[in-house]
Amino acid sequence: MKNNRTFIDERGYRREIDTERLVHRDVAYNYLYDPNEYPFRFSEYVIHHIDGDKLNNCPDNLEILTWEEHDEVHGFNDKCFIATAAYGTPFAEEIDVLRFWRDNSLENNILGISFIKFYYWFSPVIGKIIGTNNCLKKATRMCLNPIVKILKVKYNYRENNDA
Repeated sequence: MKNNRTFIDERGYRREIDTERLVHRDVAYNYLYDPNEYPFRFSEYVIHHIDGDKLNNCPDNLEILTWEEHDEVHGFNDKCFIATAAYGTPFAEEIDVLRFWRDNSLENNILGISFIKFYYWFSPVIGKIIGTNNCLKKATRMCLNPIVKILKVKYNYRENNDA
């Protein structure tokens, strides 16, 4: 007999105690997901709570979305959450360099794509934390600046982006 005991995790989602699996993902998989309707594996989708209540896991409150659809629903149009928080604007040149690296290198191989997906999963929360603390902003910039400098040299960033 299956144990249906659950707990609320640190992000506000209900999980099964024994397996720590997310309840809303189980509900969506069992009641909504049809591999003939969705072109990707279930693991590549985000499960969205339509009413915004993370504890309302009824099938009619859940929808299966791609990452892009999920970002649109939540108004995320800039994926550089951590760098945007650290530099205080999505228009900083350093962020353009990181985007250039993402678009011209990371997206071209399976490891890079996996990194991007992982980053998009965890970075919104981290970006919000960084964005509220000046010390964290400065520390993050100190970590990112050497990476940005290396990427500028490696990809001749100025030459590739001058009009």
